[in-house]
Amino acid sequence: MAGEVAIADVFPYDCIVDMTEQSLRNLKTDVIDLRQFHVWNPEWLASDDWRRGIIATGLADTVQVFYNIFDQSPQNNLIPACLKHNVGVLARCPLDEGALAGAVDE
Repeated sequence: MAGEVAIADVFPYDCIVDMTEQSLRNLKTDVIDLRQFHVWNPEWLASDDWRRGIIATGLADTVQVFYNIFDQSPQNNLIPACLKHNVGVLARCPLDEGALAGAVDE
């Protein structure tokens, strides 16, 4: 179950660095403009390591997070931290994967 997995197990620092360096080599570039991590668990909010390591460093320009009418929890801690550190927020699934656009029916 996702809630039982620690954020350090999903996004270990060494793996992120290694994968980023590999991507730089594969793309034959010195810069990656946007790197997104598509897995998240709200239970990880209790861990401050990722927030300090991502938002407060000045190394990230944006973060991506589920944010829609059903899940507005990022406005409690994440969005204020992003505003404080001038980090953009990309709202993932703002239409709840189509449910709010009328694309989902019985």
